[in-house]
Amino acid sequence: MTVLTVNTPVFFPLTRKALQYAWNQLAGRIKIKDKLEVLIYYGHEENLDRNLDKPLIWIKPCTKETFENILYLVENSLTFQNVAHFLPDAGSHLIDQDMPALFWSSGAEDGKKPFLVKGSNRIIFNVDILAATFFMLSRWEEVVLKTRDNHNRFPAHESTAYKQGFLDRPVIDEYSVILRECLKILRPRWAPEPSGFRLKISHDIDSMSMYSGLISLLLRTAGDIVKRFKPRMALKTLQDGMRGFQDFKYNPYIKNIKWLADVSLENRIISSFNFMMSKKSKYDPEYELSKTKEIINYLQALRFEIGFHPGYYTFNNDTLFLMEKERMDQVLGRTNYGGRQHYLRFEVPMTWRLWERASLIYDSTLGYPEQEGFRCGTCYPYQPFDVLEQRIINIYECPLIVMDSTLANYKHINTIEAEKIILDLAKRCACVGGVFTMLWHNTSLCVKNHPYREMYRKLLPLLQKF
Repeated sequence: MTVLTVNTPVFFPLTRKALQYAWNQLAGRIKIKDKLEVLIYYGHEENLDRNLDKPLIWIKPCTKETFENILYLVENSLTFQNVAHFLPDAGSHLIDQDMPALFWSSGAEDGKKPFLVKGSNRIIFNVDILAATFFMLSRWEEVVLKTRDNHNRFPAHESTAYKQGFLDRPVIDEYSVILRECLKILRPRWAPEPSGFRLKISHDIDSMSMYSGLISLLLRTAGDIVKRFKPRMALKTLQDGMRGFQDFKYNPYIKNIKWLADVSLENRIISSFNFMMSKKSKYDPEYELSKTKEIINYLQALRFEIGFHPGYYTFNNDTLFLMEKERMDQVLGRTNYGGRQHYLRFEVPMTWRLWERASLIYDSTLGYPEQEGFRCGTCYPYQPFDVLEQRIINIYECPLIVMDSTLANYKHINTIEAEKIILDLAKRCACVGGVFTMLWHNTSLCVKNHPYREMYRKLLPLLQKF
């Protein structure tokens, strides 16, 4: 792979390791596998070889102040420039040709210089795309900013992407498209391998016992009555009958699992179903392990992916997380799989470390519960970077782009608007060859004619056309 040359003083957290990580992420998206004989230079002019005859991409670095101050900019004050003005071919590959400049280089902070400049044998970036890549993928701002919602989650409205108006865009993947077109100009014979659009449909099984609370109440009431007469056989018969009311045939939450599986099969999609192994709490359901195994076996027989859905209190609790993971291992008979945190509770970088320690393959938590979009600035699965330990974490993050409850429960929008939002986001993923990750819960479809139920059935074939 073409290497990065760093020749400038660095600062924390944008260290040499962080910069190399950012370059590898950009290069990986455009599949640079061979040496292109192009110098990728990150530094200032005084350190650049003036006699260089090799093609050059020069990324001018931002200052420490510019990097840190982005967190405190006035809303909607970020500069956007039209990419088609300086790179027509790249503009044709992007939905939005106006590109946000997250970090202007030193000396270009007023935003009046062009995003990039093309020379005879060199292309100069006045925007620090490496700093931007690190900033978005590492989630550094979530370590620095301490605002949290009532579930201890970093809120969408505190993010730079939301405040500056680009949360609906995979901005890092768009930067990689610009970089690809620059390399094609310098190396016209280079033909990068195209990336294909992929769907990642998942279902978090938040509960399988819709009537558990009601049934417990009925059993207690019935027990109090029959105890007066002590008819043991009558009580046993009543209890057995009430338990039968929850079986596969009558429980709407379980019926919806089958319905979701059937819709995926109709469209030849291998969805993932994420199951919980937590103990009952205010935010965690009561799971019947034998019933869970029965349903998992049913789904596995149909070749669906089974994933892990750690409970509400696990996201920063090593002991509890590993205990639930061990239960999942025992049910599945293996130790490596993916999944998503319950309630999307996540602490950067602590929760990633938990997934790494448990030898899991991927996490798919990082979307915002109250707002759809690209929390990490990407729709590519990627290995995150630990900003505190300055290392790559051995886990893949597959960012969540949109889920049903965001649109239905947080934003209360109708199916016409919801469908448009989903298809627009999917189109953005398709334009950069990424992965569109969508979450639909079994608990959100309990009314037979629920509008989001039919919208989901309609959406899957439409998403497959991208």
